[in-house]
Amino acid sequence: MNPILTLTLNPAIDQVIELDRLVVGSMNRALSSRPMTGGKGINVARVLKGFGVEVMAAGFSAGSGGDALRRTLDEEGIANRFVTVPGEVRVNLKIHDAFDGKTTEINQPGFSVDEGSLAKLRMSVDSLLGEASAMVLAGSLPGGVPTGLYGELVLSAMKRKVPVFLDADGGNLKSGLEGHPFAVKPNRDELRLFSGVPLHSLDDWVRAMRGFRRFGTEMTAATMGPEGVIMLDGERAWHAAGWPVIPACATGAGDSTLAAMVYGWMNGLSPERVVALMSAAGGVTAGKPGVAFCSLDEMLEAAKHIIVRSVGG
Repeated sequence: MNPILTLTLNPAIDQVIELDRLVVGSMNRALSSRPMTGGKGINVARVLKGFGVEVMAAGFSAGSGGDALRRTLDEEGIANRFVTVPGEVRVNLKIHDAFDGKTTEINQPGFSVDEGSLAKLRMSVDSLLGEASAMVLAGSLPGGVPTGLYGELVLSAMKRKVPVFLDADGGNLKSGLEGHPFAVKPNRDELRLFSGVPLHSLDDWVRAMRGFRRFGTEMTAATMGPEGVIMLDGERAWHAAGWPVIPACATGAGDSTLAAMVYGWMNGLSPERVVALMSAAGGVTAGKPGVAFCSLDEMLEAAKHIIVRSVGG
């Protein structure tokens, strides 16, 4: 199979800081602090690479952070092809509170993109789509990029019969849906804001997810945090319970879930199996300290113990 193309248009350096307990308005001493190059699409590529899947990471990069990003991916054996733009990659703070297991994120602005760089990206993606078996489009947009770019990129891929897995929020989600992606993976907040449906019960989740059908989406799975993952398959929906874990760091859990969704599609697995793998991947990753991802063996083992049931709506 040709590689999975992952696009990260607004990459970042994630500075992960671990504390005994975060006290707002006071001085806090870190237990540890370490930087890691990242971004949603890049993290998905890392997880898929760990699953034994061939991947190609692409998008924008800038400055010394962009150099570090490409160097790290080279060291990890992940093929990459980024369009370099002026400026610097943003730095995001991920503050993990060991007391309650919560992670507070502060995402900073980064570089801006001009029309010339946008044209280069379009040409690069067009070329890479000819080699890809699917495309993952995830994360935010840098400054200077029109919101409609997601819809344009999705439509370009789908016209070439390259399935697109979309993971975005707000205007980027709406724009991407206009291109009629193959799959979409919203989280709780994204689904609630998109649908306007209060998510009090599983039936509410199913009703909200059905709103994606008018965009031609064939696979829809929503992440529910500790409550697991729910997947809509035609008229049926499947809920996988959350993997019981003491949260260590939530960063990357959603990206692992998306990678599991792609892995399940690649292997032609049933919806019940895919949703179990997704819940397992997200849960195992959330239980790892710092920014670390589940392995294939860890995901497969955890999925054996996750309860999946059909739900109505």
